[in-house]
Amino acid sequence: MRSRIMTVILSLSVVTLFCSTAVARDWGACAADHKKFCKGVKPGAGRIAKCMWQHRAELSERCKAQVKKDWEKAMEVSADCADDAAKLCKGIIPGRGRIAACLLSHEDELSADCKKHADKYREGVKKVKEGLDKLILGACKADRDKFCKDVKAGQNRIINCLCDHKAELKPACRRKIRRIQRRQRRRGAR
Repeated sequence: MRSRIMTVILSLSVVTLFCSTAVARDWGACAADHKKFCKGVKPGAGRIAKCMWQHRAELSERCKAQVKKDWEKAMEVSADCADDAAKLCKGIIPGRGRIAACLLSHEDELSADCKKHADKYREGVKKVKEGLDKLILGACKADRDKFCKDVKAGQNRIINCLCDHKAELKPACRRKIRRIQRRQRRRGAR
């Protein structure tokens, strides 16, 4: 049982450790380290976090300080949510955010300490989605409604859908998509 709780804590810690960085793709103090060690690593399934972890001894002092701060925050989340995860998420195999998703699905049952982290997480996700909607929906609303109305937001699915219809898009939307793609390539090159 103790090893199961430690697995849950570790899973929550790793998810939290790189969550805000991965969502925003703003590497801050770790930008140069990310570019140096993990530039070609495809995002998703924790691959970037694993790569950065494998190079932890080689990271710059600034990046190590950021990672240490993020780790301390992750440990706080883990400590505050471990009992909830053990109680509410029995049988859930840790990895790929399954424990976090389980906890969020039981939001009404979370302890007060764990709920505050869930609220912060939801607020962060909401801000990212709002920012993406502003980028896309301004010039591309009509095209999105026409070509991608049934596409669920997240993981670049809407942008990918619009790219699939690039030849059919209005010029303003095509320009917006090109700008988004250039920005993504620059961020990936950081």
